[in-house]
Amino acid sequence: MLYDKKWDQKQQQSNPGRRLLLAAANYIEEHGWCQGALENINGQVCLVGALDKTKDYNDQGYYPAILAIQDIIGPRFGEWNDQPGRTKEDVVNLLRQVAHNV
Repeated sequence: MLYDKKWDQKQQQSNPGRRLLLAAANYIEEHGWCQGALENINGQVCLVGALDKTKDYNDQGYYPAILAIQDIIGPRFGEWNDQPGRTKEDVVNLLRQVAHNV
């Protein structure tokens, strides 16, 4: 199935968890992805860094998004992100997959 950003716009308006997950995926695509740090000196972020950068203060979607990710990869986000062989595409695809299931 091809990805269509119009789908994101419709879905994220009604679901704060979905909005956060899609925003985090977009952030990584725009700014880059890293391992071993929340954010590196080039502004690239890891999975958790992307969620932190895109959440709003008192964001109602943060905890539902975190729980939905945990359902797929478990509670150790950093270890999953930093696993050798992991790619930016893996992280972006995870965020989009979880967003579609929230």
